[in-house]
Amino acid sequence: MSAKITNPNWNAAAQTELGAAVDAFFAKPLTEAPKSTPEDLEGVIAEQQAQIVDLTERLRDSLNMDKRTQNQELIKLKNDISGALKLEYSDFQESRQEEYSNDLFEAYRAALIRTFNLLRRHGISCE
Repeated sequence: MSAKITNPNWNAAAQTELGAAVDAFFAKPLTEAPKSTPEDLEGVIAEQQAQIVDLTERLRDSLNMDKRTQNQELIKLKNDISGALKLEYSDFQESRQEEYSNDLFEAYRAALIRTFNLLRRHGISCE
């Protein structure tokens, strides 16, 4: 039996080569697994446990780095928004003592629109 491997992304030579490798693999007779001693198995287990510990530590380090990066990005976002709102806040503080009027209402409305646009530019949606 010959394996027919087809993939539109591979050329004919690659498909033929892969098919031949599959045929060669299945042509080999199954052999009995080698007998292992308990000491051999303990060595394999110890090696795999060490590998698990190493991978766990590397994963933990990677997650910690991701957390630090996210925290730094959040701090930057807060600083960017804070810096952009300083002028709006300053104008608001100055106008608080003014008597309410249509002009002040329009100014507050424009400031509010600019604030929401600023938040939207930073990826914060209020909808």
